[in-house]
Amino acid sequence: MRRQFQTFSNRSAQAGLTLIEFMVAILLGMVIVAAMAVLIGNQSAARGEIDRAGRLIENGRYSITTMVEDLQMAGYWGEIYINPDAPTGMFAADFTSLPNPCSVTVNSPEDAASKGLKEGTFLYIQGYDGSTYTAGDLSCVTNWKAGTDILVVRRADPNAVALASLVNGQMYLQTGLTSATGTTFAYSLAPGASADNATTFNLVTQGGVLAQIRPLIVHIYYVATCDVCTGGSADTIPTLKRVDLGVASGVPQISTVAIAEGIENLQIDYGYDADGDGAPDADYNAANTGFATPDTWKNVMSAKIYLLARDIDKSIGFVDGKAYSMGTASVAAPNDAYKRHLFMQSVRIANPSLRRSS
Repeated sequence: MRRQFQTFSNRSAQAGLTLIEFMVAILLGMVIVAAMAVLIGNQSAARGEIDRAGRLIENGRYSITTMVEDLQMAGYWGEIYINPDAPTGMFAADFTSLPNPCSVTVNSPEDAASKGLKEGTFLYIQGYDGSTYTAGDLSCVTNWKAGTDILVVRRADPNAVALASLVNGQMYLQTGLTSATGTTFAYSLAPGASADNATTFNLVTQGGVLAQIRPLIVHIYYVATCDVCTGGSADTIPTLKRVDLGVASGVPQISTVAIAEGIENLQIDYGYDADGDGAPDADYNAANTGFATPDTWKNVMSAKIYLLARDIDKSIGFVDGKAYSMGTASVAAPNDAYKRHLFMQSVRIANPSLRRSS
């Protein structure tokens, strides 16, 4: 039997997308890509803001913590029991004008012509108000930002150094008795010198043991207009800096170190003890006329630190036109695109305060 086969005409197979379909697909792809780009851009911008805010807070907290911890140790002179306002002895008002904190010269207390370390040693705190300070008044404070305060802290290092380990040129302070059986309290302040250290630092405790010898610390805090201030990489980033007393080539020297970038303003009010009980009775800034004499600074028992920190980079679309209250000062932002944060900390200057109240 003859088999019948049914035949079908070949249907044309689809060869690809039409032009309209292709254009629609491209359009949808572009929309997706644009949405992803916006999402990634927003996330990147948000992450940048978070990073800047974190850096701002970190720099501000580190700066104020550094200053607070230093102030809490101000006036620490080792083994000492004499009140800082004693009318005689090592804390006597033997000079009538403020010492130069940049000086590395050791002068006798009677030398009124040159203010060196010996006269300034026991002035544990000293300040300059930004409204009255003139650039260049302190030779070691460079690139000072106009209108900002300057703080000087003096103390002994709590870590004692053995007589045999003294570094030539490093300033050391020793407080103790002139003899084990005596009652005369004295101090030795001098740079280390291997030839005569045993003669210079010979004070003792009541048990006759050599009194401890400690490095002298002098810190000068100020706001500079730049972090890197010279050379091809000079910038305009406001920075909290500190001048340190140290040693170089066997002689006392001062050097400047940067504490934190973005610190734009520093203002300090000082708690003044008017009745000698170790507690502050009123707050003043260093522009007060009374602070032109050492005797006034010897009555400062506390300080309020105000630090204004600023972002390193600008924030697009942001304008800061606030006025920041910094104690007795008010600082207005210049309507720029930098975000700022104000830090404030009160600190008791424990050593002189406790010696008075005990």
